[in-house]
Amino acid sequence: MLGIHLQYSKLWNVNSRRPSIKVSSTADMLFLYTPAFLFGLSSFGLFPDNDFRCGLVASALTVHFLKRNLEVGLLLLK
Repeated sequence: MLGIHLQYSKLWNVNSRRPSIKVSSTADMLFLYTPAFLFGLSSFGLFPDNDFRCGLVASALTVHFLKRNLEVGLLLLK
């Protein structure tokens, strides 16, 4: 209970001995999710003649990463 606790980060090796820049995991998630969302959004313009199934997959991925970006954005605002 009174010992030194290990830090936890989902996206960073905090136990590394090398000097490094610490970035919050929420900022990392925003950095990773935004390009995926932008690619999903641009896929509608890049591939306009897709069938229904491809459009459905592109829509699902775009909405998924939009939701993730909104959730991370709300975490950053707190």
